[in-house]
Amino acid sequence: MCIRDRWYQRRVHGDLWTGLKAPVFWLITTMFFCSTLFGLYIANEYKNLGFNYGHSDVLLTVIGAFASLSNGAARMFWAYLQDYVGFRTIFLIMMAVQLILTLTFPFIAGSPVLYFLFIMVILFLEGGYFGIFPTLASRIYGNKVGSKIYGFIYFGFSIANITQYLVSNLIFDESTLERFYVFAALNFVGLLVCLRFNERNISWSDKEALIASENL
Repeated sequence: MCIRDRWYQRRVHGDLWTGLKAPVFWLITTMFFCSTLFGLYIANEYKNLGFNYGHSDVLLTVIGAFASLSNGAARMFWAYLQDYVGFRTIFLIMMAVQLILTLTFPFIAGSPVLYFLFIMVILFLEGGYFGIFPTLASRIYGNKVGSKIYGFIYFGFSIANITQYLVSNLIFDESTLERFYVFAALNFVGLLVCLRFNERNISWSDKEALIASENL
């Protein structure tokens, strides 16, 4: 058996550790981190931001209720679309929309109607990321290994939560725009990583696809 075939045997029958060492794992985790960062910030701070922009407690309570529904419905919606157009296309669309929202949010937040609509869309996108990434992990690694791999990909979300806290509470003052620029910059990084990423229907048991994944 040649070296290449022995390598393939390890990949096809790879365990969790094999998956964690694959370059595609780090690309996916980076995308998860960059994509969930701004939504986490809004989910945690929308009430404080709303008070700063002069919105009433009643409006913010209504926003919280509808945002929860939006976030939950998004998981099914985006996962359904992913079955038809693939992860890469869906992710690029979501991140492009989120980048626009991130850059424009500080300038529209004074309007109650726009504040409501922007938060609905932002958390609709946030929920969508939790629908498309588990599906992607299962497609690449299979159901058995993919569920374990996603547990580690989820660390990207945990790091994003810590990062948004540092950016919004310790590094920048609450009244400055710089934090939105940081979130927008990291959003843009996620877009660039996705352009580098190519699904190619990579399968844990597909020899040619696994070999191709080394070039991601």
